[in-house]
Amino acid sequence: MDITNSDLDAAAGSAMLHPSIAPLPAVMAPHAGMLGAAPTTAVQTALLAISAATNDAIQKNLPGLNLKRLTAAWAVQVLDASNASQLVHMALVGDVEGARTAVEQGVASLESTYAYDGPAGRMSATPLFAAVVGRQGDMIRLLASLGARLDKGVKQFPSSEEGTPPAVDARPDFVCSPLFCAAMQGDADSLQALVQSGADPNAADRSSGTTALLLTSEHGHTGCVVVLVALGAAVNQVNCSGLNAIYAAAANHAPLACIQQLATLGCDINRAQLDGATPIFVAAQAGSSDTITLLASLGADVNKARHDGMSPSYIAALKG
Repeated sequence: MDITNSDLDAAAGSAMLHPSIAPLPAVMAPHAGMLGAAPTTAVQTALLAISAATNDAIQKNLPGLNLKRLTAAWAVQVLDASNASQLVHMALVGDVEGARTAVEQGVASLESTYAYDGPAGRMSATPLFAAVVGRQGDMIRLLASLGARLDKGVKQFPSSEEGTPPAVDARPDFVCSPLFCAAMQGDADSLQALVQSGADPNAADRSSGTTALLLTSEHGHTGCVVVLVALGAAVNQVNCSGLNAIYAAAANHAPLACIQQLATLGCDINRAQLDGATPIFVAAQAGSSDTITLLASLGADVNKARHDGMSPSYIAALKG
C-alpha cells in the first residue's frame, strides 16, 4: 500500500512513544525528558535532526513525500527507550562529561543504536552519527577516543518482525556514514575530527561509489572541499557513474567559488562520466551560464560531445 502525506499526518498526530521505559541510571537523568508516554520536544528535535541529515536519500527512496511530515511521523514512533537512546541524545546536545561517564561506567554502549520505525522501514542511528548531526566536534573526538566505530551512522532496514532489532551486519537499503553527514552539512570541524580520529577521507558508498568530497562539492561547501583535500581526499576520485567532484558541483548549481577551488586543487574540468558528459556539458544542461563561463575560462572543452553526439555548445544554444 502506498504511503501518502495524509497517512503521515495521521501517524504524527496519533502515535505514542513506546510505553515500556526502564528506570534510568543517575548519569542518564538529565536526558530522561526525551522519554515519556507522549512525544516530547527533545525526541522530536533529535529525530528531526537525524532524519534531516539523510534528506537526499529519503527523497530518492520516497519521492513526493513531505519531509517534515515524514520526520514528524518517525519522531513519535520510537521503539528503543533504552540507554542507547539516552547516549544518542547526549551526543546530539554535546553532553561530553555525561557521555564519558556513561560509557566508562558501562551504563551505555558505543555500539548501541537508536532504533525507530519509519514509513519505509526500521531506522537506526549511532551516538557518533548524532554527534555529527549536532555539530559536536568535541563529542566526536570523545566517542572516537573511546572506541566508537567511525563507519557506522544511519541505516534504513526493510520492515522486520515486531520487536526484532536490525542486525548490525545486515545489508541496509541506505547507509549514511558520519563522514558523509558532515560533508553534506558543510561541517569542517566534524570532518577534521572524524578524519583525524581515523576515518578514511576516500571511503566510498558501496552502491553508488559516492565519497565525502563528491557530496560536499554537490552541496557547494567550498571550505569543506579545502579541508577534505588537505586531509587526504583524492580530488579526482569518481563515483560509479564516472563523475568527479567538479561535475557534481556543476550539476547542482554550486557556488562559483567552489568550482574555482576544485579546479585550483587539480580537479579535472574535462573529466567525462560514463555517457561522455563533462562538467561543462552538465552546466549547459542545467542552464547555468555563469558556471559555463567559468569552466570555459578555466579551459573546459566546449565542443567535447557526449557519446550521443550532443556537445555543450549545442545544449547551450538550445537553452538560449
